[in-house]
Amino acid sequence: GDCGGFDDNGFPALRASVKESTDGPTASIGSCRADADTLCLGGNRFAIEMTWRNQFNNESGVGVPKKLSELTGAFSYTDPNNLEILIKALEFPDRVLVLYGALSNLEYTLRVTEPTTGAVKTYANPAGRYCGGFDNDAF
Repeated sequence: GDCGGFDDNGFPALRASVKESTDGPTASIGSCRADADTLCLGGNRFAIEMTWRNQFNNESGVGVPKKLSELTGAFSYTDPNNLEILIKALEFPDRVLVLYGALSNLEYTLRVTEPTTGAVKTYANPAGRYCGGFDNDAF
């Protein structure tokens, strides 16, 4: 069967509103503030949080974020050296593409927020499924 997701109508009214600097998308353009539970991507335009649950022992928690680049990040469940979820936010002139993938079959929920507008997208993976997703028009 199909694995992952595609949201063709994600935030159709919200479009890229900030021009890239001449140095590319690394300029700080948003109001996201990274902390122990929050990953900021896209020049701090997107705040990403993750929760998880282990269906085998019912342990649950908040994901530990790790920024890999301005566009890409990861989350671990407990051990920061054991990455479990990868996520990328790519901004195009007419939309934001969000891609994410899992490296285990535990239940997780990703919450992507555009802090300036308060727009939120949530992506969930049920327990036992090895899947990620693809949102071609998230913001």
